[in-house]
Amino acid sequence: ADPTALADRIAVRLLGLQGQESDERIDALAGRSIEVVKDYLRGQSAYRRGLPFEAIDHFDAAIRADSTFGLGVLGLMIAGRSVGNTASDAWPRATPMLARMADQLPARDRLHAEALLAGGGRASETLRKFQRAVEAEPEDVQLLSLLGSAWILRGRYIDEPSWEQRAH
Repeated sequence: ADPTALADRIAVRLLGLQGQESDERIDALAGRSIEVVKDYLRGQSAYRRGLPFEAIDHFDAAIRADSTFGLGVLGLMIAGRSVGNTASDAWPRATPMLARMADQLPARDRLHAEALLAGGGRASETLRKFQRAVEAEPEDVQLLSLLGSAWILRGRYIDEPSWEQRAH
């Protein structure tokens, strides 16, 4: 085996662990360049610290370096969605890319992507997909926040009398 490739795989794994990524995501990072992984993890870190514009910059850098990097596109869409269409074009720009790459994401992230992509559809379908994603990963704060936002923005449009309580 190529010692450089082995060293890169070990480095990616260590970076993923340091970035507190799940084993499933770390496996998905394998085979990506160190710089792409670093940009992705910097984006994740910035988003977790409440710096969505910085996160967008890092996710963009990862995607520029590797246009097939689905996790980077998912991060870009989440960060872009948090700032909205008027503050950044990241969300609308990421949507078609994520639609093309969703099937290459780890299973839990695929559920997350399906929920985000359902956002333009029927309210009941959007809420169902977010709920399914949260059930698969109940500790994911991003997903819980997105589910709450979906209830706030979409709950009133379905026949759910307690939509306001569910949103909070």
